Amino acid sequence: GGIQMEQGLTLYLKERNNVLAGRPVQLFTGDSGGAPAVARTKMQEFVEKENVACLIGPLATAEALAIDDYIRDKQVPTLSVAAAEDMTQRKANPWFCRATSSSAQCSYPMGDYAAKELGYKRAAMIADDLAYGHELNAGFQRAFEDAGGKVVQKLWPPLNAPDYGSYIAQIKSNIDCLFIGFAGSNGFKFLKQYREYGGKLPILGGMTAIDESLLQQMGDDGLGCYSTCFYSAQIDTPTNKKFVDGMQRDYKVDPGMYASSTYTNGAVLEAALKTIDARIEDKHALIKATRFCDNIFAVGDYTLKEMRFLGADFTTVDAQLAYNGVPCWKISVDDKMRSRNKLRSYCKSLLKYEPDYVFTHVTRLVPS
Repeated sequence: GGIQMEQGLTLYLKERNNVLAGRPVQLFTGDSGGAPAVARTKMQEFVEKENVACLIGPLATAEALAIDDYIRDKQVPTLSVAAAEDMTQRKANPWFCRATSSSAQCSYPMGDYAAKELGYKRAAMIADDLAYGHELNAGFQRAFEDAGGKVVQKLWPPLNAPDYGSYIAQIKSNIDCLFIGFAGSNGFKFLKQYREYGGKLPILGGMTAIDESLLQQMGDDGLGCYSTCFYSAQIDTPTNKKFVDGMQRDYKVDPGMYASSTYTNGAVLEAALKTIDARIEDKHALIKATRFCDNIFAVGDYTLKEMRFLGADFTTVDAQLAYNGVPCWKISVDDKMRSRNKLRSYCKSLLKYEPDYVFTHVTRLVPS
């Protein structure tokens, strides 16, 4: 994960000759070794010795929680990769901006899909015994049980577990699926050992456990697994294609959520700097500007047209269209009528009558 984080941000800066909004950029990187205390020490070094103006990171939820009070006290604008829920929710940090996903965010649709579409009733969960693992699994459990399923077992190996054999042996047999919520390379290691032990249960993965960047290493072990994530290298947009091509060219790897997160954070930082005349020393203006970078994606072609009409600033913005994270495509009047009739038919089965008009914020039926 950490390596892909560095690769994604390095690529973004390289594409701009290490200059953002006219200001030269010097990148410092630090390895926490997965230890929250080390992450805090590295953060202090960056701020007090290197005088950094902005932090992109850290990787892990526990690390973000470890530096929470420090970045509050020192007022360090932080564009996070770590998915710590409380940092933007219950105990929101005003110096912490999330441009990607919280821990549980991608697990909710997986829990809902497992119960409603796959028909699973009983599930077991296993994840690293740290804040991220607990938060990620909680999202799956909440949605799965709200949809009628039941989580009947939870296992929590330590982050640095050398072997998962003793945990695999504990997994119940009378369940329909196993949800794995590991971080980094632990998902790959667990899945390999699970297959070696003859495990046959359907595997559902969190956004990091079966990250797209790990699929080449997983090989056939990954076949048949389900995963949900806010990013995919398969998204067919010019911006993403350029990013994927750059990662494959420079590093010979497919990008996953870690690389996409820092690449996205680089874009957010650049967009924010452009709105404040590149005054990165003005910390208050910078962190405020990072929260208003909605000019990157437009959810639908009508939304894009509306943005162009309502704000002169949007007339020249390079906005990308996105429909629930999948590519957009042109549809005909016949396609629209078929979609309309599907909605009318659904209403009839649900409400016992067919409406003449259907008003919905969903402009077309898309895979989701």
